[in-house]
Amino acid sequence: MFACAPGAASAAFSNPVIPGNVADPSVVRADGGYWAAATSGGWAPVFPIFRSRDLVRWRQVGSVFARAPAWARGNFWAPGLTVRRGRWSVYYSASRRGGKPCIAVAQAARPTGPWRDRGFIVCQRSGSIDAAAVRDAHGRRYLVWKRMGVGSGIYGARLAASGRRLLSRPRLLIEPGRPWEEGVTEGPDVVREGGSYVLVYSGGHCCRPPCSYAVGLARAPNVLGPYEKYDANPVFAGGNGWKCPGHGTLVRAPGGGRAFLHHAYRDDDPFNVHRQALLDPVEPTPDGWLAFGEGGAPVGSGAPPAPLELSDAFAGRALAPGWQWPYDGPPIVQLGGGRLRVFHGTVSRAWAPRDFAAEVRIARRGRLALLFTGGRKIAVSASRGRVLLLEGSRVRGRLPLARATALRLHVRGGRAVAAYARGRGTGWWRVGAPVVAPSGVAVDRVALGPGVFGAVRLEPLR
Repeated sequence: MFACAPGAASAAFSNPVIPGNVADPSVVRADGGYWAAATSGGWAPVFPIFRSRDLVRWRQVGSVFARAPAWARGNFWAPGLTVRRGRWSVYYSASRRGGKPCIAVAQAARPTGPWRDRGFIVCQRSGSIDAAAVRDAHGRRYLVWKRMGVGSGIYGARLAASGRRLLSRPRLLIEPGRPWEEGVTEGPDVVREGGSYVLVYSGGHCCRPPCSYAVGLARAPNVLGPYEKYDANPVFAGGNGWKCPGHGTLVRAPGGGRAFLHHAYRDDDPFNVHRQALLDPVEPTPDGWLAFGEGGAPVGSGAPPAPLELSDAFAGRALAPGWQWPYDGPPIVQLGGGRLRVFHGTVSRAWAPRDFAAEVRIARRGRLALLFTGGRKIAVSASRGRVLLLEGSRVRGRLPLARATALRLHVRGGRAVAAYARGRGTGWWRVGAPVVAPSGVAVDRVALGPGVFGAVRLEPLR
């Protein structure tokens, strides 16, 4: 079992350390703790920011952008977080209107912002993603990244002291060629080990079932190469209840050793929906390479994890970190008096369990929905004295209820959904018959809106 701080009471832990959908995590040790950023895809706020003191217990403390930069058109991927002399930078990729993704940089005086977009760094014709800023033994800065496309490789270049432009032409560091890589090399990070530079990268397919993601290593005398791949690749693959680990960042743990914050899917996530953030130990090997996890697989056992639950009483004047909405469709909301009013659009949260209950109090009207992969939606909606169970726009159940006070959805197996409603002074009433989503889809998120909402709770289905 990996010890985050040898001798500490909290030495043992279980993965995931950040549940939900926390893909491509990038982590920095600074200001007395750890900071991480992650992919947000098509959702806003863009690029969530997390804080931890020990790499194990994390909380979301903000995001990079409340609204997407004007030039960006979705696909907010792989933010590479770094800090130098008090200036924080995040190198991120996003799609342009009518174009492939570019790598841009945003900067701030502190990790909680405000962040200012500084423009493009790399825009290769086929697209550029997965940027990471690294340094050599002399303090010189470099950017490493992936050129998009199957068969494309990982590139690197010198980075200006400002962090806002490249000082050299991009150089190819490695490209896919081994069978296990399946035409993909991506998610790079570079660390110095034993007088050499070790490039940590991911290969295989990350995001479609069946996934085949794994982690490999290459080594060079300089950050920009030439690199030689490790003959024993991949060095880190699935196991212990997890599959397809990769795309992470190496960081010094509190005890002085190295740790790898990365993402993986649970074995029981059959459609590869939620890439959750995992932490694993990294040890140097006698021959100057690196060994990951427990025998090359993620940590999956140890301290029993607490049941995954979430509650929000909407007590503040702003939505708590973790609520999201489509980046190009911000909702119109108002908070006050312990109520969330959603006048237009929806707010949602990624939710990983396959068997769970979602419950929310409402003031006569409101909608509680499950968003599935592939764009499907199942919802229970109350207004004007009746409650409806909806599959998309199709009404699957009706219940007359003059004063609905709460709505509830039960989910089993990630796709079988039963809906319930409660009125003032009444118990729970089922709304229609349970609905089973088509095979090949799974719940991605829980959403609220439009309506007037009190406390919401998500918990395991007992």
